[in-house]
Amino acid sequence: MSSKKKGSKAADPLLKQEDVLQAVVLADSFNVRFAPITKEIPRVLMPIVNNPLLDYTIEFLAAAGVEEIFVFCCAHADKIKKHLSESKWNKRTSPCTVTTIMSEGCHSLGDAMREIDRKALIRSDFILVNGDVVSSVQLKDALNAHRERLKVDKSCVMTKVLRHAYPGHRGRCTEDEFFVATDNNGTILNYQKMKHVKKVKIPVTLFKEHSNVSLRYDLQECHICVCSSRVMELFTDNFDYQTMSDFMRGVIFNEEIEGNKMQIFVVTNEYATRVSNLTMYDTVSKDIIHRWTYPQVPEYLGKESYSFGRNHVYLAKDITLQRGCTLEEDVVIGTNTSIGSNTTISRSVIGRDCKIGENVVLKNAFIWDNVIIESNCQIDTSILCNGVQLRSGVTVQPGSILSFEVIVGPDVSLPSRTYLSKIPPPKEPEFSEDFEDENVKDNTDSISQQDQVMLGDDGVGYIWKKTEENDNDEEEDELVREIWGMKISDTHIKDEDEVSDESDDESGPPSIVLDDTEIFYNQVLDSLQSSYNAGPINCDNLVLEINSSKFANNVSMKELVQLVTKAIVELPNTHSPTVLTAKEFAAFIIPFIKTLIPLLKNYLKGSESQLDFLGSLQECCITIGSLCVSLPKILNILYDKDVLHEQVIVHWFKKIPANDASPIFQQLRKNVEPFITWLEEAEEETDSEDD
Repeated sequence: MSSKKKGSKAADPLLKQEDVLQAVVLADSFNVRFAPITKEIPRVLMPIVNNPLLDYTIEFLAAAGVEEIFVFCCAHADKIKKHLSESKWNKRTSPCTVTTIMSEGCHSLGDAMREIDRKALIRSDFILVNGDVVSSVQLKDALNAHRERLKVDKSCVMTKVLRHAYPGHRGRCTEDEFFVATDNNGTILNYQKMKHVKKVKIPVTLFKEHSNVSLRYDLQECHICVCSSRVMELFTDNFDYQTMSDFMRGVIFNEEIEGNKMQIFVVTNEYATRVSNLTMYDTVSKDIIHRWTYPQVPEYLGKESYSFGRNHVYLAKDITLQRGCTLEEDVVIGTNTSIGSNTTISRSVIGRDCKIGENVVLKNAFIWDNVIIESNCQIDTSILCNGVQLRSGVTVQPGSILSFEVIVGPDVSLPSRTYLSKIPPPKEPEFSEDFEDENVKDNTDSISQQDQVMLGDDGVGYIWKKTEENDNDEEEDELVREIWGMKISDTHIKDEDEVSDESDDESGPPSIVLDDTEIFYNQVLDSLQSSYNAGPINCDNLVLEINSSKFANNVSMKELVQLVTKAIVELPNTHSPTVLTAKEFAAFIIPFIKTLIPLLKNYLKGSESQLDFLGSLQECCITIGSLCVSLPKILNILYDKDVLHEQVIVHWFKKIPANDASPIFQQLRKNVEPFITWLEEAEEETDSEDD
């Protein structure tokens, strides 16, 4: 082999091509959480506010500067590939390249990662994200943090992006609750899933080996990871790594042997949530409508253009609204849809080319494309997929799913949590969480007499799920255990002493249970309502009740301040049967705040608690637009009454992102800025007089 010529120079590092930022999108959920819908389409193509979930994920990655995206798909891979080939991501103007990787034999995250590693597609650091994530996180900071850590410590294989969200926050999915312990550098020392668990066991050695340990339960899982190429090798070398929980346990517990580490990167004002079940589908839809996900909002995403109106009503073009129909709040209506007279719609999303008759009531309903709903129907907290037809007089009760082209009616009432599909359910009700197989042979039997009676004379479809309120079977399958649209108490909580760190983290979704912070919040709200209704408010009694509830529910002082603040500002709309206008809200909240001055002084004694209070007010402005208008007056009152200190208010205001394009933050700054200017000028005048 010839040697290099004498005097030859190595290539100039400045001339080397910069690494292209890559991302891996897992377009398969590896579970049947959304069956029977996912028998016909993959979860990532389910529309959320009239746009496929996968589009939100790719839009987020493209906005973050990712140039090469690999979409890994198993079930319904051909439909995902077709969708991407027809999307804007396949055009020359696309800012990134999107490539599908198809594999029918993968049944878990581990299988997918090993298949991608076998194809040798990943060349450097990459982003790992689920295809059902809706996010506005700017990945640049997380990526830079990951690379800076790698310069100091080559053993950092992954940086998990987490979002700050206090317990009870609507964006926190119950099944994703977790506890994490980190050191000063953000290295994960201990990680435990908190599903059905109220206590954690922390090894004493953790505190012996590390001088500073941060214990956190105020973070939300975003399902976004910045990974080094070493992650692929670890999955390939360890075939027992099937889930992300398996991978994390392996890295954390084998750190001393293998030397690999994981770290966290926490975002505060950005949005990131996974649509992992029906409850989160509902939650994320409302967040998009309320514009928490900006810039991924209805009028900026997809092919349709929407007009954005009062009370978060979005209307596309060519819509027909008959006289007397009422659009209350949080409503999205797609192109070429017609609404009949005397129809009432609230907190609902309606797709394209739908026909809705007269005297229909839609409440918290998700109506996809080409749906026909005849007159005198009522739908509450349900999903109606493409091509569904409801004959006149049909009632669909909460928690139901009507899959593609199902026909129901006339004059029937579907019980709560009824699942219908044109595809017969499998003869053996074996809904496994391990994988989602669209090739299962269908039961080709004709519709049973019992199904026909429930569906009505014109009914077409099969009953996949129908449960009664007294179901107590501990071995109910995945579909039955997942409750949406109703609150129930969980009778199968594990005994805390029996919970182990090594328990199966992917065993299935829990029943919906109110945790301590939710119970505390409800008790505070009830106390405020009772005091307000009883007449003059006695703040001393309120303080006693709140303190009693605090100790009963083991709530921290920070959580107390945040949740009491939230209860105070949400009381006006809770107390009123209709949504208050900005003027009506101000007329209620201003006098109410004045009566609560002694209570607020009791809890806002230091700068930290005052900042918690202001931060909670800022977050509430996102969901309560009227609060943004009243906020300057509220701050003025609390400043005059010595509840809030001047320096704290100014410090809080400067932390509000000035360059954030979100209209909420822009409006918040615009409303509060004159008051801040007045404060600063008053301080300057005081200083000059002192001189």
